[in-house]
Amino acid sequence: MFKICKGTFVCCLIMMIFITSCSKKEKAVDDMVSNSIPVEGISLKSGTASVADKKFTLYTIEDEQVVPKSIDGDNMDVDAMFESVMLELDDLIDDVEADLLKEGKSITINFKVADKKHPFGKKNRVSETMILECISYSILDNFEAYKKIYFKLNGEAYISEQLKLSEEKPFMADE
Repeated sequence: MFKICKGTFVCCLIMMIFITSCSKKEKAVDDMVSNSIPVEGISLKSGTASVADKKFTLYTIEDEQVVPKSIDGDNMDVDAMFESVMLELDDLIDDVEADLLKEGKSITINFKVADKKHPFGKKNRVSETMILECISYSILDNFEAYKKIYFKLNGEAYISEQLKLSEEKPFMADE
């Protein structure tokens, strides 16, 4: 009989310790929320989490490779991301203007160029492809709403001396 009482007492004691420790953890979390303590880029205020600093990944070309680069961005949208990529690649691209057309889950980028054979200047096929990859990765990795990227030259199919892209098939798809 003593063993049963002793076992019941030990179980009750363990349960009380467990419940007490859980309530202390909840109190600590409530204190953090009410004091608005920033934790790893997240600011906790009034019970809801809001992102303090949003990080975006911009792709660029370094040592003849496409590499990601982390950037800060408040209210970054697709147009701003595209402009950032174009500025980042400015040394590799000759005078190029572009329009972005957003349709549902796809984006078509129409480059306005003087020379369709060499839209980004006299580049090889690998360099031209890497430029298009930087743009595509920068958009698809940061904006989940878009799943396909198409490219055009002067409103027509993207056909340069080094690269021929289909108007029907996306350059890159994230599905």
